[in-house]
Amino acid sequence: MTDYFYPLPPEKLKKRYSALFDLVRKRQSGSFIGLPESAKSGYLQFLLAEKKIIRSCIPDYDDKLKVLYFEPVPFLTKNPYHWLFQLSIKLEILDSSYCHVLTEDPVIILTNIQKYLLKLSEKGKHLSIIFSRPDVWKSLPREAGEALKAIWEVKRQPPSNVCSLIFLLHSKSPTTERLSPFYDPLRIAINENVLFFPVLDNSETEYTVNRFASFFNVNISKPSRKLIYELTGGYYPLVVNTVKACKSLNTRVTAGIIKSLGLRIIVSILAVLSNSSIAPIV
Repeated sequence: MTDYFYPLPPEKLKKRYSALFDLVRKRQSGSFIGLPESAKSGYLQFLLAEKKIIRSCIPDYDDKLKVLYFEPVPFLTKNPYHWLFQLSIKLEILDSSYCHVLTEDPVIILTNIQKYLLKLSEKGKHLSIIFSRPDVWKSLPREAGEALKAIWEVKRQPPSNVCSLIFLLHSKSPTTERLSPFYDPLRIAINENVLFFPVLDNSETEYTVNRFASFFNVNISKPSRKLIYELTGGYYPLVVNTVKACKSLNTRVTAGIIKSLGLRIIVSILAVLSNSSIAPIV
């Protein structure tokens, strides 16, 4: 019996991120584009926590190649560089050879990170920083982007480049999209490679339906599972919310019920996305 520990079967997860892992192995920068709430961040965090799986994808992981997943937390602070403080703390957790300095002075923190990167370079190592939560960056001034660009440009030219940046973005290609001023200094990194994160295919949708049906103790027939895919097109939040809605029913879940629920959920979620303030930005 499947225990549904994995958000998707391991081989499916590895295949979804194979192009991104290629960037890490090649020490290149780029952007990973997917629809909002499509689980691209959640799946990736799961993979990075599974050492055995991630090492099969990136053989030099944690030895020659350090990968830092960074999702800044917004704070009510007058210091616009507080994200840099957070990044420094995350680096210390990732690599014991890095020592976080107890200051919020951006110049000191930035210099400390640059020194760390130069030491990595001397040892032939590389740091790949994967940035999530593009909506957080929206509120930061252009200077924050300049600081990140200064980190990225430490020995940037391959094959000796020591730091690469990968941005998890929403919506369409950054080559034609209006980005917040934060991204202006980083357009070269963003456009170095543009990858796309697809919606769930039929088998992935069925696995996701079965997984959440198991969590919620809901019995959904095979025809109904097929209909969920047809209605949602494999878009993760539509799939999950349809199953969640079935949880509240006291009757057997039929294709007719799924069709009625699914259409209402689709309309409500699309309305949220169309009215979202972050949708046209990233």
